[in-house]
Amino acid sequence: MRSYRIGDLPDVQISNKDIIDPLKVLCELNEEICSEIFIAITKSIYLESSQADGKNLKIHEFIDKILRETKILNYQIVQCIHTFILNIMKKSEDYFPDLNLIASSGLYSKNIQSAILIFEEYLINQENSKGNEGVDDVMLK
Repeated sequence: MRSYRIGDLPDVQISNKDIIDPLKVLCELNEEICSEIFIAITKSIYLESSQADGKNLKIHEFIDKILRETKILNYQIVQCIHTFILNIMKKSEDYFPDLNLIASSGLYSKNIQSAILIFEEYLINQENSKGNEGVDDVMLK
């Protein structure tokens, strides 16, 4: 048996599968934890890819596609996506979501509060980037 000094860690190789499998089971059992894991992973991917050209656009398109094509707008799923969008908007002033998709997903899923938060963040970002004239530019179809 090996002995280690205090503070030393043994060389243990942990595979990705050993980490992902328990998280997968946890996500299947609890929607709230699943949402938090989705937000954390997606946000990290988004922020890391912000330095590479074009990758963030694909993430924007992916999120818009989920909101546009999802037939059943589950409250928990929409709240998760809205929270992700809100986090990204606070970190990156160059991301402006499709407000029509936000409004419709918020209404259909009864997730109006998170949609309102996104609209408020949008208005704040517009005001900060253009001055007071940005507030007048917000229009829905």
